Amino acid sequence: MIAGSNHKSTLKRKRQTLLDSGSGKHIFHRVDKPIFKRTKLTGIAAEAISNVVGEVGTLKNVIQLDNAPANLISVGKLFEDKKWRKFIITKNQDNAQENTGGAF
Repeated sequence: MIAGSNHKSTLKRKRQTLLDSGSGKHIFHRVDKPIFKRTKLTGIAAEAISNVVGEVGTLKNVIQLDNAPANLISVGKLFEDKKWRKFIITKNQDNAQENTGGAF
């Protein structure tokens, strides 16, 4: 709450999208063109069930998981789909916090 105001803050934290080399599936909070498909997901610390798959941009067969803390793009799935040949990740030597990546 803002001091002296009766209005609640409407700011929302933007959900990150991460490139994940450990995931075998693309997982997003929301998908386009949703269809019913029951999928069991097993992670390091938990399991989840999704009933929806769809598309996100050019990504196909993306699992919708409403409570996903971040959107995941699976590196392995990108290579399986033959949309990418390689990824190059470089580190900025002047700033350890700044990394860049590219796909070809």
